Amino acid sequence: MNKLRLALIIAASIPIFAIASPHADKEHNFEIDVPDNWHAIKKPQPAFNIIAVQSPDQQKILLVSSMDIPPSERFSFSRGMFSGVKEGLQKASWHLTREEEVKINDLTFHSVLARGEAVKTTAAYVTSAGEYGYCLQIYSDKSEASNDAELQSVIKSFRLLAFRQPNESTAYDVGFFIGRHLVLFAVILLGFIGFLWFILRKWRKRRNVARSGFPRNAGGE
Repeated sequence: MNKLRLALIIAASIPIFAIASPHADKEHNFEIDVPDNWHAIKKPQPAFNIIAVQSPDQQKILLVSSMDIPPSERFSFSRGMFSGVKEGLQKASWHLTREEEVKINDLTFHSVLARGEAVKTTAAYVTSAGEYGYCLQIYSDKSEASNDAELQSVIKSFRLLAFRQPNESTAYDVGFFIGRHLVLFAVILLGFIGFLWFILRKWRKRRNVARSGFPRNAGGE
């Protein structure tokens, strides 16, 4: 009896999720696994929202959007898209709490976490590869979206159907870092130049004294 009770307790503590099936979009070159018992949101969605589904109790939501990237914006698009997502969340009265980078199936996502009223939370993940930018958004009315096991299993299942080179190269990341810290770099550079000028000035004075053959008179006489 004790073994049966223990087994029931363990079973009750394990979250049970619906079987997930892949939802593929060949046009935008991606696939993501969505629980079979989730259903489409009936409310009209923007054209760029390719997937808009929610859990049976309507407490969890998944939105997947994709946008075409102009060739000239290939290496800056996801940064701009990420800024737009954050601005949109703030305008919708969400409080941004944390930003981080997340690696999912060889793609680097810029993510932002936010809180709303009561226990509502959301998390958005942005990346780009090839000619498309992607944004995955999850919402939960009853759990921490960034830690919810079911939502995270969905997010981590995102994958490209055909390989495309991620658009943010190391060179771009370095450039972005330098851009954000340009003022600090400028201050350090000016300080270094000033230090070199001070050293050079003292060295020139000492060289002139040595050439004259006379010691420097501190009293000026």
